[in-house]
Amino acid sequence: MRNKVTLLSLFIFSNLLWICVVLYLYAHYSVAYTYQDITIQKTKGMLAQSLIIANKNLIGKSVSEVKSEIVNDVYGKKPFIKGGCLYASFLCLKIGSNSTIISVNPK
Repeated sequence: MRNKVTLLSLFIFSNLLWICVVLYLYAHYSVAYTYQDITIQKTKGMLAQSLIIANKNLIGKSVSEVKSEIVNDVYGKKPFIKGGCLYASFLCLKIGSNSTIISVNPK
């Protein structure tokens, strides 16, 4: 009888252990895939905005011209100036000393 109880308790413990491992892995991969999806969406937005900037040839133009050409970024938000950059959807359009765009960098 003692052997049966021991075997039964080991069986239950091992099944609970496997259930915990499966739940942990499910939660881990769910979070990882969520972050991966967010990163992919952010990268797609940066690419789309980069193509818009490249097609409009904004390097060398004044900040006021660029603001009039990029009314909203690919996410529908207005570009804003902060820390020497004009930000448009995760891209920093670096502003030079004479208020012209000199380069484009990722945020």
